[in-house]
This record gives sequence, structure tokens and C-alpha cells, in this order.
Amino acid sequence: VVSTQSTGICPMKISIQIIKYPTVSTINDASIAMILFVKERDWLKYHKSPRNLTLALFGEIGEVIELFITKRGNEFDQRLGEELSDCLAYAVRLASCCDVNLTDAMLHYY
Repeated sequence: VVSTQSTGICPMKISIQIIKYPTVSTINDASIAMILFVKERDWLKYHKSPRNLTLALFGEIGEVIELFITKRGNEFDQRLGEELSDCLAYAVRLASCCDVNLTDAMLHYY
């Protein structure tokens, strides 16, 4: 269950009454799922600024690059999916933090 009031930290547009992951089928769903994930693990102290989120995103991008440099192991496809998922999660969280509607931005840009 979610409401649309800001929590005051890195403007989150929702507050959580019950932690339950939604079915993720849109960018907005992914944003809500990421906020739930962060709150559940008490990671707001790490996710409270665009700077911190950008640094975390770059760290995950580095992990994708490392996969392509080393290309070791049979788990390449699985690991690539996991690391790209991490990148997407941080990008969605960063957009939410900066009040950017990614769907609108993508439709406008492309």
C-alpha cells in the first residue's frame, strides 16, 4: 500500500505502510519497487543524494565493464543480467530522487 506524500529525503513521492513488492511492468513500478527495497534494508542513509546514487550507478557500470573484459565462466549471461538489473535499479532510483519521470523523458528524447 502506498501513498503519495514525500518523505523529505531525496524526494520520495511515496510513504510505505506495508512492505510488499509490486509486480514490476513499468518504469514507475520499478521505481516503487526500488524505494521499497531501499526502505526495507534501511539504506536511505546511502541513497539520500543524487551524488551517492550516481556513484553507486557508476560502480555497477564498472561491474558490467569488468564482465566484458574478463568474460570468464559459464555464468556470464546470468551475471550480465544481474549487473544490468543493478544499473537499471540505480538509474530508476536516481531519476526518482531527482523528480525525473523516465517514461516521459524517454518519449520526449527519442
